Amino acid sequence: MQKVKVRIKNLGDQFGDYEFMLTQFDKNQRLKLASKKLVIFWTLAIFFILVPILHFVLVPLFLILGVVMFTRQMAQTSIIVEAQAQCPNCKHELILKDLKPQFPINDHCPHCRHGYRIHQI
Repeated sequence: MQKVKVRIKNLGDQFGDYEFMLTQFDKNQRLKLASKKLVIFWTLAIFFILVPILHFVLVPLFLILGVVMFTRQMAQTSIIVEAQAQCPNCKHELILKDLKPQFPINDHCPHCRHGYRIHQI
């Protein structure tokens, strides 16, 4: 795990500095997670072979989605698993989960619905 210093800023001048824990994935971990997603989507594709009419759309869809999700998971080298911060506008606690560390990250507070941006410092 690696610490990343970030600044959460709203559209005005209010901001807060935090440290998020970044989890790095090695090639074996990425392959394991990607393979799990591939198996799930391809299992759904096999299941939907049995559904009349819909199988013309759903089977190819889940086969393609399996390959797309496999590729996306293999490309993802790290993730912010869980982080806690405060909304710069209303000071409500934010729980951020499963964020891709591609900064800046745009999001909104579920409490006050104001937008904020996360920058790496």
